[in-house]
Amino acid sequence: GKDSFHPAVWENAQRVSEGQIWAIPWLSDPRALIYWRDLLGNAGVDEKHAFESPEKVIETCELLQASGMQTPVALPIESHLYMGQMALSWLWGAGGELVSPDGRQALFAQPQARRGLAAYFEMRRFVSKDAPTFINATQAMIERKSAFLYSGIGTLNTIIMQPSLAGRLDQLGVALPPGPAFLGSSSLVIWKHSRREQEALEL
Repeated sequence: GKDSFHPAVWENAQRVSEGQIWAIPWLSDPRALIYWRDLLGNAGVDEKHAFESPEKVIETCELLQASGMQTPVALPIESHLYMGQMALSWLWGAGGELVSPDGRQALFAQPQARRGLAAYFEMRRFVSKDAPTFINATQAMIERKSAFLYSGIGTLNTIIMQPSLAGRLDQLGVALPPGPAFLGSSSLVIWKHSRREQEALEL
């Protein structure tokens, strides 16, 4: 039953317009800002307030850049698979929504949503032109060419498991984005045309 799952993941397993459960929740993928404490500190950035608003995020980027870091944020801003997911925290933080609660009206072109999206894409000027993809953004963090990124638990695990960073992991920090955090998830479904439906369900 639903009490076995995180509420947000259970909600993702429902059909929006009907409330019908159509899948079994499998994996959750919470997003957060991952950053290097020492790189922020060297630039005079207070990590407690570095990401508390979109304006603070830009200010953090500017301070990092002024301290000599050319590309302060590692962001997969041109990865179409992740771009929408990443931008949602900024959109929600500005009071915007993608669609109405009943799923019948698009709201992403409303002023609040556009303001949030503009705040997210303003970070583009602090991202390396050579590394705008998800894989390259992770590598920029591993090589400490960037001070922070916004990503999921898988990226954090990739960074933690790098042998070259074994002595620096105490400098790794995690913070919430300047808006409600996106929680991705994967669910298991059994196709209507499955020949062995019961076996698939048992599996």
